[in-house]
Amino acid sequence: MVNIPFVSEDFQRQFRNQFPSQTQTGRDLHVSDIVIPIVDFTNTAEGTTLPTYLQRAIGNGSTFSNIFASGTTTLISTPGFWEVKFSLTNVSGDANAVWQLDDGTTATDVIQYGNNPANGPGNLNDFIIFIPPGQTFQVIFSEGSGAAASLRQTITQRADVNGNLVYPPSFSPQ
Repeated sequence: MVNIPFVSEDFQRQFRNQFPSQTQTGRDLHVSDIVIPIVDFTNTAEGTTLPTYLQRAIGNGSTFSNIFASGTTTLISTPGFWEVKFSLTNVSGDANAVWQLDDGTTATDVIQYGNNPANGPGNLNDFIIFIPPGQTFQVIFSEGSGAAASLRQTITQRADVNGNLVYPPSFSPQ
């Protein structure tokens, strides 16, 4: 094995500035005539990681709900990270929705949203929620004084309770 000094002073200076703990040996950088392979099995290295915008795709694993009457609806009981896209529409009166996490004894409000008919039709909104084990995710919908309100939702799991990505059904990274 031959140890040959690396002769670029600019490169060595950048290395010393970026990695000060690596320069405490007192030796400059050296190159070797031995090839040491580095194998990286991470998803990024093997090319199986989806770009963020594709990870948020809606597929046939999404849950859809249309709520037209006031009341409480349990949406999800599976723990993990979920994305909720919703639209709240009404033509008269004030409609609102309150999303909650419920542990069986106490329901805690996590998101509140209201829509007044003066605001026009409901826009598409979204948020991501973490549902801990043993809790359910529910929504309380209120039509207000108007009888023509609706809450439309698309709910898609993005990651399990441990943070592992959940891909759409039938997708298999190669």
